[in-house]
Order: sequence, then C-alpha cells, then structure tokens
Amino acid sequence: MASLSELLAQGTDGMFFGNRLILPFRCELLKVIIDDDIITDFSTSERGIVLRYADGFMDVYCLDYKNLKDAVSKFEAVKFIAVENGEDIFDEGKHIKFVVYLKEKNKTRIELADKDILFFE
Repeated sequence: MASLSELLAQGTDGMFFGNRLILPFRCELLKVIIDDDIITDFSTSERGIVLRYADGFMDVYCLDYKNLKDAVSKFEAVKFIAVENGEDIFDEGKHIKFVVYLKEKNKTRIELADKDILFFE
C-alpha cells in the first residue's frame, strides 16, 4: 500500500456518497475543515466525524452533513490535517495538509494543499 505522502505527491482519487468520504489510504486525522466548521472530534458520537478503517482505505463519515456536495461548492474543498501512520503525531513538521475536491459522479480529487489555501491552526 502506498503511503499518504506518496499518493498526495502524485495526486490521487477517492469517492464520496452523501456524507461519506472514502480515502484510498490510512492516516491519523487531526483536523477536518468543512466550509466554516473545524472538526477535531473523531469519537463515536452523533456529531462530528466518525472514522472507519479498512485494508488500504478509510471512511470519513461527516455526521453533521446529510450531503457533502450541498455543503461544499465546486470551488471549495474539504481540508484535512493529518499525520502518516507510524509518524510522530506531536512533531508539527510531520503534519500533512491536504484537500479533497468533490467532483462529478461521486469522484473526488485529493491533493496536497496549496500554500495559498487558508487553514485555521
């Protein structure tokens, strides 16, 4: 399985269905930004985000949204701050910023975040 860094360097695709994002890698999420919402709670609850890990991919369920396509315009993206599995989560130099653009037919485009994209730290 390719690492998060390798996949993001070349750009990769994922999928989405309603409030579910399917990412073709596994990582440790620290923060997700959807529109103006900054989400850091990934516990199993009725709000926030719930994560499910499978072999070679991960599901990100955004519980506060019925349909992500309605919440994220075609000019915006879902923003993530993550750490590669096995890396030191406390080393800010290991934090990776990436974005997920929602495309047509349930496809996504996943890329390293451009330096011009605003993240709330």
